[in-house]
Amino acid sequence: MKLGLIHHQNQQKDQIRDLIHQRTDYDVIWGTNYGFHALELCDSQQPDLILLDVNVMEYDGIQFVSDLISQLKCPILLVTDNMEKSSYWVFEAMSHGALDVAEFKKGNEATLIRKIQQMALVVNDQASAMSSRKQSNNPEKELEPNQLIIFGASTGGPLALASILSSFPSDLKASVVIIQHIDEKFSNGFANWLKQRTLLPVQIVQKEIRPMPGNIYISDSKWHLVMTPSKTLNYSSRACANVYKPSVDVFFESVAKNWESPCTAILLTGMGSDGAQGLKQLREKGWKTIAEAESSCVVFGMPKAAIELKAASEVLDLHEIPFAVLSHLRLNYQRNHHDAH
Repeated sequence: MKLGLIHHQNQQKDQIRDLIHQRTDYDVIWGTNYGFHALELCDSQQPDLILLDVNVMEYDGIQFVSDLISQLKCPILLVTDNMEKSSYWVFEAMSHGALDVAEFKKGNEATLIRKIQQMALVVNDQASAMSSRKQSNNPEKELEPNQLIIFGASTGGPLALASILSSFPSDLKASVVIIQHIDEKFSNGFANWLKQRTLLPVQIVQKEIRPMPGNIYISDSKWHLVMTPSKTLNYSSRACANVYKPSVDVFFESVAKNWESPCTAILLTGMGSDGAQGLKQLREKGWKTIAEAESSCVVFGMPKAAIELKAASEVLDLHEIPFAVLSHLRLNYQRNHHDAH
């Protein structure tokens, strides 16, 4: 795999190049301090993956990332030496199609290598960074209160979630819960970034809480988020076979066990198979279960695993998901309203 490296510090740029050459068989074909120079270099030597220092964006601007993605259509892995400080720029870049982020500083070099190896799978699957497509059509807004919309996502998830949630009305009468694989240092940055892209309040679950309609809840990524028998969100530190924390499977399975009224569950882009088993349990309980189609996935791992298990009642392109979710909520409202009379 051929890599391009855009980093504003020559010393760190050389350290990253040496690290990659020492620990992988990948080739860094060029490195530069400037975004505009990277575009010139790509004309003659196009890489399979670009490592982009977050600090470069502060000089060149977010538009550079958008231009880079539109011209190259190759994956971009962000690199930062300070996760918390750079969270704004990280999620801005992800909103334009950057796939993931890795922290690079002394002592955690293995983190960068692991992320690069994960991105190699994206390259091998010929997946490219996608552009956001938003659905403007909304069904009627009179929806059943106390309904639940749950999401599971990993690589490419922030952009997909922003695209979907931006289509939800401000008076949504359903609770939204998101399990996104992300470094715990980025939980606050992710929540703040998402707040700017939806009309609904966004909060990280800090302690046991009952989900309320019209609110979006995100895990803090330290523990497994679960739905309790008393219909509250809480954390569990129990061991499980899934390496991800929080685990989509753990949350989906707890919802299948403890939430009686079938609602809607969506499994979005991501590496691996987390969420497939949980989605299957929800489908067996009568839930509407949606897997994102390969055509819009950055990485087709998690949705593919769900489809192969026959866990998805529908397979939809990203831009089709908001309308499908809101339509199902409307049908649930009509059904419940009819039953009440």
